Amino acid sequence: MPPKQNARSADERGRLFAPGIERGAGVVPRQVRLPSAGSMAELEAWELVELLQRYGVLASFDKMRSDIMAKSAKLANLSGRLWEPELDRIATAEAKGELLGLARRTQENYTTALAVDGDETKLLIRLPEDYDPARICENCADLAGTIGTIEEQAAVGLPGSASCLGGDYCRCTLVEIE
Repeated sequence: MPPKQNARSADERGRLFAPGIERGAGVVPRQVRLPSAGSMAELEAWELVELLQRYGVLASFDKMRSDIMAKSAKLANLSGRLWEPELDRIATAEAKGELLGLARRTQENYTTALAVDGDETKLLIRLPEDYDPARICENCADLAGTIGTIEEQAAVGLPGSASCLGGDYCRCTLVEIE
């Protein structure tokens, strides 16, 4: 299981954390490649969840539990006549939004994994989908054009909730500089 990461992409001992690095009991870290789609299809459900959490496609169990508890607390304070409309609103608006955010992060993480292809020294540039002020947040506008390795990009905040004011609605991606 990968070490927990904080906002600065470091584990609890202050060492850099990246999904492609596995630190065993030894001193030297080991590079781990993202499995192929065919290999992922053969994984057990729990193995796939761990892999997707490692690469940031799925939130950690603690984060998901915290989100569910917050939503449950909000629902617990509703009176009987407000209960059903709120459930309907959650099912339509939030579910669609969360799925859209998950789809965007999955696509961006897959694109980044393809660009890096196991070589964490490759230079990547952060590009927004467009520069329309109505469709790009202040943070993403500031980070647009940032060049660096995957670790350097992670240090300033990868596209998505790590850096974007819109969270998983972020429209930025990392592209290899050739």
